[in-house]
Amino acid sequence: MKFLANSLKSICSAFGVHTWDQAYELLCGNRHTLSIQQHRGELLLNRIFFFASTFAVLTPAWVLVDWLIFPWPLWVELAVLRFFAGAVFLAIAWQTRRDASLMRARLLLIALLFLPYMFYFVADSMLSGYELSGIQSATADIYRLLPFVIIAGLSLFPLTLIEFGFYALPLLALTLYSVFAVTAVEFNGAISTVWLFLLILGVSLISSLNQLRYMISLTSQASYDVLTGALTRRAGIEAMELQFRLARIRGENISLAFFDLDHFKSLNDSHGHQAGDMALRKTGDRIRETLRKIDTVIRWGGEEFILIFPGADCIEARVVLGRLMQAGLGKRPDGSPLTASIGVAELRKDKIRHWKELLALADSRMYRAKDAGRACCLDSHEDELRWDWCADTVNETG
Repeated sequence: MKFLANSLKSICSAFGVHTWDQAYELLCGNRHTLSIQQHRGELLLNRIFFFASTFAVLTPAWVLVDWLIFPWPLWVELAVLRFFAGAVFLAIAWQTRRDASLMRARLLLIALLFLPYMFYFVADSMLSGYELSGIQSATADIYRLLPFVIIAGLSLFPLTLIEFGFYALPLLALTLYSVFAVTAVEFNGAISTVWLFLLILGVSLISSLNQLRYMISLTSQASYDVLTGALTRRAGIEAMELQFRLARIRGENISLAFFDLDHFKSLNDSHGHQAGDMALRKTGDRIRETLRKIDTVIRWGGEEFILIFPGADCIEARVVLGRLMQAGLGKRPDGSPLTASIGVAELRKDKIRHWKELLALADSRMYRAKDAGRACCLDSHEDELRWDWCADTVNETG
């Protein structure tokens, strides 16, 4: 039992998996962040483009080999099939140049994987109708290696375990069907073929999962602020652009809050940067604990944060911010409460056309909140919400 546990631990370590959350990330993509989904979609589309454009050239080019080796009219039939397949590969490559999305990448990958299989079955039926020998038979056997090329090609793509199974299992079923549709004399050879196919399948799975784990690690390191756990400014801009675009496409609302800690410079000057780092870490933890699962927090710079509320108007955003105010951000080293000034902007109420306008308006209201005495929030209705646990300011208006 201990041996099995150690073996499982070693396997998990090889994939960079040390927690259940990391294991779940490799199992399926439900918990992948928008940044990871976007980067994975772009990576998949780039590799699909490479794969499809390469086959769009090589598939018709092989006609020359068929012409030199196979008799007429077999090579003509194969040529028609090859040029048709090349045109479809070219169409797949062309589709990857459109708007990048993970869903588009998944659909195009389905087409990319199953087109060669359809080519294989049609070509095999053509070849079986002729008596071939010598170099002709050897060349025909090259066609039968196509399933191995396809399954090996899966190793190029960073896929979750469920995605890999979705693509690989139908390919395995088609291979088993084609291999065992043979005479009894060839049964031993069929078993060897299946064993080789499963071996390549296993190597492709390991490669695919390792790529996904590596991509998630790199994206997380580049996208998340180490101190607060929030998205970095660069990743946050991508998230804002994507969320805003989705809201416009779907006809939904979106709100944004610009969050700035009060008197943070004096905290650093009086108590040192270590105390400031502790305050930022505590703030990041409290914000992430309070936000909804669909919300996003970005460390914009220094003591500034941006909170994105998809599908919410400013009133719904204020409810979430009210919970954060009640929970509090902790205390400063001198015992006084740590507060923030917040400005909120809303897509519909403020009639915003671009995410930069939404950000600028929230930023403007944040500065107005500071001018109003800090420790409060101003939204699209010009309502003022104060930190209800601050000394002598326990009230809520608006």
